[in-house]
Amino acid sequence: MCKKKEPAPLEKGFQKVDEQVMEKMDKLFRSAYYLVQKERPFSDFKDILELQTLNGLSIGETYFNNKAAKEFVGEIAGFYYTELKELLQKADYFSIFCDGSTDNSEVEKELIMVKVLVDFYPRMKFLKLAQPANTKAQGVLDAIDKAFEEIGLQDYKQKLVGFCSDGANVMMGKKKGVISLLKEQGNADWVLSVWCLAHRLELAIKDAFKQTYMDTVVDVLQLIFYFYRGSAKRNKEAHDIADMMEDHFYKPAKANGTRWVEHKLMAVAKLKSNWKVIVMHIMNYAEDNTNRGEDRAKAKGIIAKLLQYKFVWYMYFIKDVLLEITRISLLFQREDITVTSAVTKVQSAQLSLRDMINNPGPTLREFDQDVVGDQHKDHTLRNVVAQDCLKKQKGTILQDILDCIQRRMENLISEDPVYELQCP
Repeated sequence: MCKKKEPAPLEKGFQKVDEQVMEKMDKLFRSAYYLVQKERPFSDFKDILELQTLNGLSIGETYFNNKAAKEFVGEIAGFYYTELKELLQKADYFSIFCDGSTDNSEVEKELIMVKVLVDFYPRMKFLKLAQPANTKAQGVLDAIDKAFEEIGLQDYKQKLVGFCSDGANVMMGKKKGVISLLKEQGNADWVLSVWCLAHRLELAIKDAFKQTYMDTVVDVLQLIFYFYRGSAKRNKEAHDIADMMEDHFYKPAKANGTRWVEHKLMAVAKLKSNWKVIVMHIMNYAEDNTNRGEDRAKAKGIIAKLLQYKFVWYMYFIKDVLLEITRISLLFQREDITVTSAVTKVQSAQLSLRDMINNPGPTLREFDQDVVGDQHKDHTLRNVVAQDCLKKQKGTILQDILDCIQRRMENLISEDPVYELQCP
């Protein structure tokens, strides 16, 4: 039997060099991937590599620049793009998710995502951030067509089974919306159009809060956020007061954002935890004559709201409501959501909200422990409101929320046969 010839010493040396080069390249690619995943600028690439070198990793110095970072990221993107192209070409069917967006230069873009089965499991894939010629329905559809043409799927409409977007008329309009043009031009009447459930939920809550005291709470949350945002001095003063009170100061959160319900929940939860510290700090700030008169006036306006008995009560109440709504919102944002789980979660939330009409939620129960008469954590509250009156307002708002959810989710809960088939 002939033995395999051993590689010569020189050949072994070249193999070793290749292994070392491959190891370095692997580290460089991983570093570039980390950079993009953390949404860091290319200028951070050099710092990341220098840190790894200081930690004893052998990377070399050839690629310590922005241009190299861009090239590595381009190669990684190209790999994923090729993988997606092959996946969609082999797929029997898929769905499109589309939404308007803007880039750093505030240019109008269209975010195009694709939901496709991978190993029999639904996965969301990024296709392209396209720039339409205009923001009209035909312009958006042309941008979608071009995105699929670039991966060799000119006939993508024949594989399309679903189209999801927000409820804007340009996207979902029955006569001239993107979905109607897509069905008409692609001879694809079977495509199911779905108005994004998470977006519909946001609109339902926004409708219910409109012109109620809930909106007042949200407005104050915004005032507090902007009062502390960008002011190192105010944040330090609040931290110092928290230390003296043996408490913590959590930087106030923005109440409005992309995920409307979640942002508001975070903002109100932080205010509830910060209430004592924030009241003490802003009261001191308003009385300090070294501060600008305009800023002191803002501080006095915030304090006038924070010390209202009704405001504090609503702060507890709104947290209970947002906790329940956020559970639905987070489910609607999940990649693996099913119709059955969506219907079940909505129905469960409806039951919880109905129960709150007659019974206080877990956070509102804390109000009775934290507030005795008009006293709340060392501060006297102003304009005490009778509990019967507050309970009546609570019932009205909760019923409005239930009605708005029912109206916005009506086809999901009861009407549309597509949903009924999966959730009888």
